[in-house]
Amino acid sequence: MAIASLLASPIQQIPIPLPLETFVPKQARLTLKVLAAELGLSTCTVSRVLNGKGQQHRIAEETENRVLEHARKRGFTPNLVARGLRMNKTNAIGLVLPDLSNPFFAKVARGVADVAHKNKYTLEVCDTQDSIDLEVEALNLLRDRQVDGLVLCPVGNESEHLHYLASGSRPVVLVDRYFADLKLPYVSSANIEAAEAATLHLLEHGHRDIICLQGIHDAITNVHRLEGFRRALKTYKISCTKKMITGDGFNSESGYRATCEILEQNRPFTALLSLNSPIALGAMKALSEAGIKIPDDVSLITFDTIEGVEFFASPLTTVDQSSRKLGEQAVTMLFDRINHRGGNADEHILLPTTLTPRKSVKQLLN
Repeated sequence: MAIASLLASPIQQIPIPLPLETFVPKQARLTLKVLAAELGLSTCTVSRVLNGKGQQHRIAEETENRVLEHARKRGFTPNLVARGLRMNKTNAIGLVLPDLSNPFFAKVARGVADVAHKNKYTLEVCDTQDSIDLEVEALNLLRDRQVDGLVLCPVGNESEHLHYLASGSRPVVLVDRYFADLKLPYVSSANIEAAEAATLHLLEHGHRDIICLQGIHDAITNVHRLEGFRRALKTYKISCTKKMITGDGFNSESGYRATCEILEQNRPFTALLSLNSPIALGAMKALSEAGIKIPDDVSLITFDTIEGVEFFASPLTTVDQSSRKLGEQAVTMLFDRINHRGGNADEHILLPTTLTPRKSVKQLLN
């Protein structure tokens, strides 16, 4: 496959070491029957050894070692696709995320990959680029690959194209983003409380003119963070107006555009609350171009840690989500369902967040 076509594809495979389960020959002529004949054993015995069931069927250890050694010498390699056709199981799971260039989702993917590795599963990773069309394409690709289960972080605009997943034969667990009307288990962060704590931190430092830089309007994470923002303002008896919320995407371009608009409109503000780190980076670029310094002129808090934040001239105060743990928890729930260890559609987990104060919030005189 050419590099260009590979990069254009919404699906990537993360190679994970697989168990010695089922073997197929590299050469078409080398079949299980041929291998058994070479060893002077029955096809059934060789098959049981290669599938790790030798002890279960009381096959002598010496025979097991001889079969495995001969299989290695003859160049047999694991093939879970062939096994999946027979047993309706592929030892592969899918992971669908909105933006792998976002460090938050990269860490979620790392958490999923770690648990998949421990369970000796292959992981198929799809980047939907916050596009419903690519999300549908990715789900179709993973269905065709017959993955045993799926961890999905939906785009967040609408859920109609996902309802079939709730009644499908393959288990699905949502991570980070979810839909209230979609009867699927999910793992997310306690976003309302997190945004409330971040806003209260600004208010406690004397800030009253605060603008929230939001992401995708309909995404549940965005909705809940705005709810926490408004809740904190209400505590201080401050009305939340339309001018206090701006932005339209979880990316740096949205943060940059929104901040430029605020400056062009001369909106009064002493602090910004960014609902994710790419938005914050875009906002910082716009502020820098305008000669506005953090925290001397404007204070800033962002959701999610930015890599190397401690080396910034003014290290950012952040709302830290357990992104890696989100991935680990979601795929653990998925394996519980794959292995029939319980779990239901009403299982919903919200992980706590941590507000980490640094030097990007200035104390104002009241």
